[in-house]
Amino acid sequence: TPGRSRCRCRGWKFRCRRCCAASYEYGTSIPCPIIPFQQAGGISIALWKGKPVIAGATGGIPLQVRNGLTGFLVRSVEGTAYKIRYLFRNPEFAKKLGENGREHVRHNFLITRHLRDYLLIILALEHDSNIINL
Repeated sequence: TPGRSRCRCRGWKFRCRRCCAASYEYGTSIPCPIIPFQQAGGISIALWKGKPVIAGATGGIPLQVRNGLTGFLVRSVEGTAYKIRYLFRNPEFAKKLGENGREHVRHNFLITRHLRDYLLIILALEHDSNIINL
């Protein structure tokens, strides 16, 4: 695009901030190879952008990606390629995964969820009953 600065990494590298930002903004799906960047929240960012995520099923990643609901968890390069091809052939399903991913992040990873939890704790301490209605 004219007027935009080009990335100097000479190719797509997931460690490059411009490449990551471009993939989150314009990508159809976000394949996340097993690299330390994932620990910095890259998967949650992609989910928040409404993109289906294809990630390795290691570490804390399965807590962020619900397999088949918000994205796909894979264990091999072949599995990654298969899931990317599947999403390209089923764009409606990819869109639904993206929508589910955004809702998953909104309900589980934003600061408003923590605020809701703290308010529920305060309400539970003030009320003697077992059921608290909001």
